Amino acid sequence: SELKGSCECGEVTYLVKGPLRPTIACHCTQCRKTSGHYWAATQVPSKHLKLVKDGGLKWFRSSARARRGFCVGCGSSLFWQMDGEGTTSIGSGTLDDLPVGEASVDKHIYVADKGTYYNLSDGLPLFDGGSNLKSCIKTSTYLLGLGYLDCRLSLGIVDKLLAVNQPIGYRRMTGG
Repeated sequence: SELKGSCECGEVTYLVKGPLRPTIACHCTQCRKTSGHYWAATQVPSKHLKLVKDGGLKWFRSSARARRGFCVGCGSSLFWQMDGEGTTSIGSGTLDDLPVGEASVDKHIYVADKGTYYNLSDGLPLFDGGSNLKSCIKTSTYLLGLGYLDCRLSLGIVDKLLAVNQPIGYRRMTGG
């Protein structure tokens, strides 16, 4: 399938082919600063992203290893690329007519950096850093202290943690 996307003013338009990764909500400081809140993005191999109109596209080197694409006309935050990965993260809200259920949010990352003005209560997995096992364990340990656990672990680590601490409202989420 092919989907269209654009910035708000239309100076940047694009097409995406193929399946989209589920959307990830990133709460890192950089994402909050560039979007005004957390940034929710899907992802595709860069070769599946075709820029149709890119006159307003500007790339900003946001770190030593990544860059962000935005529209200079309207300021829409559109893309994020990690050097050497060959993928492009696309702001899910910039996709036009995204079918219901396609690329739905499936996790929150960098929640240790999230803003203090909102809560995360949608029941999705939370990760202190990126979505790797180490950050998941760190977040799980932190959340156990608050009385709940919201992290996907397919290993026996959760059960071992629970043997020591039985949190109220514990939900085991399968998958990885």
